[in-house]
Amino acid sequence: MSESNTRSVRLIGLSVGLALTACGGLSKKKMEESIVESLDKRGIEVASVECPGGQKDEAGVEFTCKGETKSGTEFEVEVEAQGEGAVKTDLVGVVLSADKLEDNLQKKYDKDYDCGEPKKLIATKGTEVVCTSDSDDHTFTMTDNEGGMELDIDKK
Repeated sequence: MSESNTRSVRLIGLSVGLALTACGGLSKKKMEESIVESLDKRGIEVASVECPGGQKDEAGVEFTCKGETKSGTEFEVEVEAQGEGAVKTDLVGVVLSADKLEDNLQKKYDKDYDCGEPKKLIATKGTEVVCTSDSDDHTFTMTDNEGGMELDIDKK
């Protein structure tokens, strides 16, 4: 028998900050390295990042860098040049901690949960994370790219 309960939860998003300098334009290599470093500091293992080359260092220039985590999740970082080697960046989605989900569920329901691997992931609209216990499954589904999610509880 399955019992379903839906709730909304709000998480905090991630902005990746970069400071770049290059002769005549933004440095593709430095942008990519900075994105990897920023996500690594947040527990995300990045396999690759690709930013478009030849971007002008002029305020208002916008482009998107694309990447993939070592667990196979594709992600995007939106970039806007600010001039003088500075850029404003935003990760599309949020960094989600499976460990925190497990801890919160354990505190609320007084039992152990396993939300699987990886323990840190980039979650975007539609991403699902299933946390299991011996008596129920909790499925968290991202409802947007800013951290909104729904919770569906299924009793075993």
